[in-house]
Amino acid sequence: MSKKRSPRFRDIWVNQTELGHHFGMSAIVMDKKPREIGLRTEQKEPAEHAINNGYCQFTPMKDGTPFYPE
Repeated sequence: MSKKRSPRFRDIWVNQTELGHHFGMSAIVMDKKPREIGLRTEQKEPAEHAINNGYCQFTPMKDGTPFYPE
């Protein structure tokens, strides 16, 4: 009987480099896009719209630092 493994973090979410690769953009450009389209605030925090629609999810890091993977 095999034990079912829960999905790993990177099985669910991608980083800006990987996301940019899908669209032919650099990670630097991908950093700016969410602010341009209203998914992040100017302080680089997720906009309420992004959280409410599941575009990111609060996932605190081991040290408690807030983190919102996209």
